Amino acid sequence: MSPIRDIPPSRISRPALLLLLLLCLFPFSVRADGLLTPDQLCVRAVFMGYNSLAFAEGDQRATNVSSLAARAANDFCHNELKATSIYAAAKVYCAGSDDPRDFEPIIELLREHCRKWGEGAPLMPVPDAVAKHSVEELRRELRSVDFEGVPKGEELAEVMLISESYYKRCFETIFSWEYTMWAHKRGGTMMYEFWAVVVVAAAAVQLYRRFLRDPVHRLLRGLRKSISFSMFQTLLERIERLTPESLSYERVPGAVAAEKDSRSCFNFKFFPVGETMAIWLYWILSITLNFANYQFYNESIYFPKMPHQVARYSADRTGILSYANLPMLWLFSGRNNILMWATGWKFPTFIRFHLHVAWIATLEAIAHSVLYTALCLDSGILWPWLKTDWFFMGVIATIVMTLLLVISTPVFLRERYYELFIDSHIISSLAVIIGLFVHTGVFDHEYDWYLWVPAIFWVFDRAIRTLRILVLNLGFKRGRLSCTKTMASYDPASNIITLEMEAGRDIPRPRPGQYYFLYQPFSLRGYENHPMTLGSWRRHDPNPTTDNEEEAYPLTPTTTASSASSPALGAAAAADDDTEQETPLHPCTSTQPLLSSSPSPSSTSSTHLPSSTTPTTLTFWIRPYDGWTRRLRDQCIKQPSKKCHPFILLEGPYGATHALPGTYDATILVAGGSGISAAVPYLREHERQQRPAGNRRGRGVEEREDDDDEEEEGQRGEAEAGSKRLRLVWAAREEPFIRDVVRRELRGGLASGCFAASLYCTSRGSRDRPAGSADEGAGAVRIEQGRPDVRGIIAETARAVCADRVGKRGRRRGRIAVLLCGPPAMASGVEAAVRSCAEEFDCWLDYFDEVFSW
Repeated sequence: MSPIRDIPPSRISRPALLLLLLLCLFPFSVRADGLLTPDQLCVRAVFMGYNSLAFAEGDQRATNVSSLAARAANDFCHNELKATSIYAAAKVYCAGSDDPRDFEPIIELLREHCRKWGEGAPLMPVPDAVAKHSVEELRRELRSVDFEGVPKGEELAEVMLISESYYKRCFETIFSWEYTMWAHKRGGTMMYEFWAVVVVAAAAVQLYRRFLRDPVHRLLRGLRKSISFSMFQTLLERIERLTPESLSYERVPGAVAAEKDSRSCFNFKFFPVGETMAIWLYWILSITLNFANYQFYNESIYFPKMPHQVARYSADRTGILSYANLPMLWLFSGRNNILMWATGWKFPTFIRFHLHVAWIATLEAIAHSVLYTALCLDSGILWPWLKTDWFFMGVIATIVMTLLLVISTPVFLRERYYELFIDSHIISSLAVIIGLFVHTGVFDHEYDWYLWVPAIFWVFDRAIRTLRILVLNLGFKRGRLSCTKTMASYDPASNIITLEMEAGRDIPRPRPGQYYFLYQPFSLRGYENHPMTLGSWRRHDPNPTTDNEEEAYPLTPTTTASSASSPALGAAAAADDDTEQETPLHPCTSTQPLLSSSPSPSSTSSTHLPSSTTPTTLTFWIRPYDGWTRRLRDQCIKQPSKKCHPFILLEGPYGATHALPGTYDATILVAGGSGISAAVPYLREHERQQRPAGNRRGRGVEEREDDDDEEEEGQRGEAEAGSKRLRLVWAAREEPFIRDVVRRELRGGLASGCFAASLYCTSRGSRDRPAGSADEGAGAVRIEQGRPDVRGIIAETARAVCADRVGKRGRRRGRIAVLLCGPPAMASGVEAAVRSCAEEFDCWLDYFDEVFSW
């Protein structure tokens, strides 16, 4: 065997140091799938060497093939002199020996070339001049030819053998090209493997939190007690604190911020460690893949000038990696994303992933376009190529991607011009995909699968969304097709639209924390859809009973004697909401209900539709701004009763309901201002679950005895246990706002002892007034002045839970959940409190943040 046919070891072992580190992180990425074998490289090099040589004796070249390999293979199948020369070079340089067994694989590769490029011509048998002579005889007897050793246009009338130096140059050129092209595509695969590792790690964290954290905690504690060395004890303590729980409330810079808030510093916003690590690692991986693992060759026949070679390889790398990002770009933006279920991450997290992947893909597309433009300018072919469809559409796609990213990045544009942002996003994305199909269609559709996968994701997402719309809005009633009925009423005093929709019978059971998308198909922009939080629901029953009727959880504007005497409440609540709107919340929770207190006729009670046979009625509270919400308000104002019946369709439900407080020893709901709307559904849900089974007992409650005295004691103990398990901490600017919500929404649960509440009024004027009660009689709660000591409240709860676990000698740690819905200023304080208490007390603290940040 000739050593020339083997790939030089140094050529494979020269990837950049940083890429080697990445390969250590991804051991499965070192496979050489797709690389040519040494025999294939050798045959390609031989064909390349003879392609520039013209032989006499009827040199027949096909007119419908254009590549160098195609012309060489076609001549090989038709020209006897060229075929004999190629056979001789293949035996000398590829087989490297006189053993026929070494030559047979090379002959099979030659047949494959002939079948692929020779237009079906049969392969000429091995000439006797090659078969009957040894390698040394062929080297000695055949005339050799060097690179560019034959003038152009001269026909050769004898069998020629390319020189060894010429063959090496061809081999290195082919290897440089093939290896670099393989590295381009392998880089795209590594990006998919990266996200697969991220998803598996996030899913493992979910499994750990559910099944393993107590056994692991006991194991670490046992090791710490058995080891006397202080150094190891300190190490085990740090490992014990380095739990997945810390990924929820530890925050590091994650994205450039358009508007500063309390969790931003030097124009960087802070997001949980888990998602931020994924984002930054992906940036590092993408930058490394764009700059590492090239195989340059300074004597390349393809690229005689090294700058051209560097520019061409870099342009191809950035273009292919940009294409490889497109499937993930579409996957992360879909509403029906299975990764949300697998990882436990919310839709805003994947939107942030979507934004960063878009940044990377667009920067790669810009680099690809700039490098190719520079190559074309240097070669003098830019203007002719601009007239071709594939080149022109590539330029257009890059420009559209750049404009789309510029429009999408600033938060205020997405927040204030949401409808324009969505419309431009859809149209631009469609234009990019179509343009890229045309752009790479000239490569025999080799890269089309990068574009078909996003198209499939988009079609799948739209199909699921359409199915949701059909299931929720269409049904059969008395043998006839029926559709969702809608009633919208506008209350000028509270500036709130109350939208009630009678959904179909197959609607999933509504739960706290869910939201729906609303369509108005027969409007000017019927294709638009708007996310709205579900405020309340009523499930109708033809034979309702106290035990089985499902209760609504309303935040509907109502009028009471107290509220009528406080005309400033609506304005105060609105002012409070305006203050919080400075920090954007999730689009699905940004339309928070504002409670009115003015005696408006449209706010005397919850709006009821005339039909009582529809299984479920969903209620939404919409605060009109610009766009669709303003148009809906105008529809209501045009009617004398301020009510209208628009045709609106539902899509959903989306959003996850946290298992609060059932799976925790204690649950703390922290709300700021209108963030109470996220906490009330959980409170009412807990109250509903406690109500049907009147003899349900909390932890530590004595069994019910037959006599009435002990029964009363059991009920009182149950109420106290319920209060310890669930606690509301709510701070708002206006005291009348607090009183109104407590009176209408919280009084029942407080009176029955289902939960406890700590209420705070934060306005400056309130500090000069003494604390008061939120309501008279049963369920009265004291309203404190100033801001809550969240850290103290969490610490008090953790201390009680730890004492309870010690008293019961439980084998698992106590579990406390903290749910926050409020402005980022409050969120930063709550996160610090959770982090501090998690380090101080021997219990698990799970933190849930309902504040959305782009």
